[in-house]
Amino acid sequence: MTSAGSSDDLDQRVSAAVLAVAYQGAADTGAGSSPSAPRAAEAVLADLQSLELVELVVRLEADFGIQIAPEQLAPENFGSVAAVRALVAACLSARAPRP
Repeated sequence: MTSAGSSDDLDQRVSAAVLAVAYQGAADTGAGSSPSAPRAAEAVLADLQSLELVELVVRLEADFGIQIAPEQLAPENFGSVAAVRALVAACLSARAPRP
């Protein structure tokens, strides 16, 4: 898979997690896999409330098998799908075994 394909897949998975938090179960019904999911997720992220942020962090940690550190809970890490994708990618890289 190309890195663009990986990025697109990660965008879709992040979008699905955002939509699932916003619309309780949207990702489970396939809403996160539509081509417009990243745009819908962007709108949700723009209005994210504190409890929804906590729910999103818990969902991202569960879905991706990562841990998001307290210092990573900065607004700039949750302002867009691209920002959340970068955060998830950084967490995935951090958990990867070092040679």
